Amino acid sequence: MNAPHPYAVAAMPDIFLVLAVTTMLTLLVGLTIVFTVGQSRGRWWNTDKQNPAGNRNVQTAPETKKPDPAELAIPAVVPQEPAVPPSVAGPLTLPDIGWQFEIQHKIGEGSCGSVYRAKAPGGVDVVVKIIRWLRERPLAARELRALDDIKNLRHPFLLTLHGYWTDGSVLYVVSELAECNLKERWEACGRSIPLKELFRYLMEVAEALDFLHANNIIHRDIKPENIFIAASHARLGDYGLAKELSMEDLDGTICGTSSYMAPETWRGESCPASDLYALCLCFTYLWSGRHLFPDGKGGAAMDAHLSQSPDLTAFPLAIRLVLRKALAKNPADRYTSCQQFVTDLIAASR
Repeated sequence: MNAPHPYAVAAMPDIFLVLAVTTMLTLLVGLTIVFTVGQSRGRWWNTDKQNPAGNRNVQTAPETKKPDPAELAIPAVVPQEPAVPPSVAGPLTLPDIGWQFEIQHKIGEGSCGSVYRAKAPGGVDVVVKIIRWLRERPLAARELRALDDIKNLRHPFLLTLHGYWTDGSVLYVVSELAECNLKERWEACGRSIPLKELFRYLMEVAEALDFLHANNIIHRDIKPENIFIAASHARLGDYGLAKELSMEDLDGTICGTSSYMAPETWRGESCPASDLYALCLCFTYLWSGRHLFPDGKGGAAMDAHLSQSPDLTAFPLAIRLVLRKALAKNPADRYTSCQQFVTDLIAASR
């Protein structure tokens, strides 16, 4: 047997070394391929989750934050004159007593305040009048005493006053709720209340006014909106401007509704005859559908009441004579009682 060539024996270890290195390189290449494929599969899986159809060629847009619906909403139109001002909307807790009233909606407005329908504690329907009011005024204490007196008065043609409360520059007056006021009744009748019915309402209001005057109280804001109807009878209400009578210290306060304000009221000198003057203007408005004097707080309205004679040609002659007496510029020249005025008015209409 021939012996191996010495050079061949020496070369065998080199061959094994080359094989080992080649194997290691192959393993490294394989691991690199596996890692690369795994990373690609991971991206595909993420894509598959966003693209369930499995179309890996579709590019998915990056997820963006959804806009807040409030940012896209069209701003609501805020009414220029809300039914209830924000300051009194919803629950209203009266000072001192802590009673809470649920304000529902506005039902009227005057020169010195606004009137709202509300729910009293226990669910009773009431009227709440909120009046701009200054405690420091000379007549403020007398106005409160007048409300105290009215609160304790009872008359079939007076709306019941539940109470009043003050809070800084605001006066709250709470009274019972009626079915409607005289102006609303007039509009429901096609702006012409049957004369017999109208005279009945006027006589009932006249009785209520004479009763107040006998108890040293003047109303100061007689108008159809403040004469209420309940169970087919008139009920005088809205005492927010009522004042206790006195022979002195007139403070010059002008408060009321200009179309019904007597000449002396414009001068801050209201008296019982001022209520009679306003009651007469209620009748002329409900009869003719127009005001005898200009509306508004300007000088034209004041001058008309102070110096101009109203146009009474729309009324029969006999009624004109009664109206002229009730609308005399001098309070002393008017009727001495509201009931006498209405009695003469009824007689003149026959």
